Amino acid sequence: GSRGGASCISMGDGQRGDPPEKVAEYRTNLSLIWNVAGVNPKVADKAWNSLIGKYDVRVFQETWAVNKVFVRGFTTYSVEALLPRKMGRSMGRLMILVRNYIVCWHELLRIDSPDLMGINLRFP
Repeated sequence: GSRGGASCISMGDGQRGDPPEKVAEYRTNLSLIWNVAGVNPKVADKAWNSLIGKYDVRVFQETWAVNKVFVRGFTTYSVEALLPRKMGRSMGRLMILVRNYIVCWHELLRIDSPDLMGINLRFP
């Protein structure tokens, strides 16, 4: 099967002229993993966005979204939800949001399965 790697390497390290205090802030990133049970209604919810606002890397499982979700200030990596054959809502989907100031190089990892995605985040 096909094999690749996925990695986001290096964050704001001062090379862009960031002040030292901003670089220190970048290096204290926070990550969130959540089985969200449907993301579309939550994206527009101000209270939900306030709750997750401090997280630089967000991993959402069971988003049920069939289209790519765009969030301002983030790069989205995702595996689409499966549509039911007859009736019912879509199932599954993994979505990873990485704040734009995190410099990313990525390859998606798929091992003979369109439903599998791996991503590795490594920060210096």
